[in-house]
Amino acid sequence: MWLLLTIVAVAPSQQPKIRRGLLREIADYTTNAEARAFAEEAARARPSAPPGAGDPAAFHVATRKVGSSG
Repeated sequence: MWLLLTIVAVAPSQQPKIRRGLLREIADYTTNAEARAFAEEAARARPSAPPGAGDPAAFHVATRKVGSSG
């Protein structure tokens, strides 16, 4: 049974048009293109953090009272 399935799968893969499609799919799979596309889409969907949100010094400057010396 597996031999028959292998023959049926290999025969069309020798055709140039099908072979190009298979090689493109293999290249996308090896570069993890689908996962990167989902990550980029998710990044675009969520709101971006304000500038300096991860920087403690920027947080300190933003929360310091105006006119204080310290």
